[in-house]
Amino acid sequence: MISTRFISSVLGLTVLVALPLGLSACGDSSSDSAQKSSSAANADFELQSAAPVISSVDVGAAGPSAGDIEVFTAAISNDGQPSGTLVGTKMLLELGGQDSIPSGLGLFQNQLTFRLPGGDITVLGVQQFPLDTSDTAAFAEMAKTPTVRAITGGTGQYVGARGELTSVPQASGGRLQKFHFVP
Repeated sequence: MISTRFISSVLGLTVLVALPLGLSACGDSSSDSAQKSSSAANADFELQSAAPVISSVDVGAAGPSAGDIEVFTAAISNDGQPSGTLVGTKMLLELGGQDSIPSGLGLFQNQLTFRLPGGDITVLGVQQFPLDTSDTAAFAEMAKTPTVRAITGGTGQYVGARGELTSVPQASGGRLQKFHFVP
């Protein structure tokens, strides 16, 4: 026999699950207007990031190997004026010479956060990057192609942000960061 306490618990859980679903199906006008204002605030723009300061964590076999992590920061400027900080991590997934990755480069998974005055913008994606930062030939190879990654979200005026970030390598070691938002 099923107890009334069990039935009450199941009904309570059903209400807890169904209520938010019902509200979201009906449409929350404050949520809709927040998304519209967020999209309007996210017009495309460009920033310059300086050459990053990198700290490396070598895991597994000595030297470059899958799973090695780099943590980095870089100053951000807009029209030459300081305007935030880029912080992030890169994890080495694959060594060069494999799967069309040129020798001297590795394939890294990147997680980036642009800390800007109006809020943060988060970015995820992969990038080819030199395994040895003193390898000028590898840097030249990397500089041939901009890196495109996904804009996955944000805070403050960038809440709900999505789109693409194109990072164009610069001779200084920094990058021109081109933000393209989609509604």
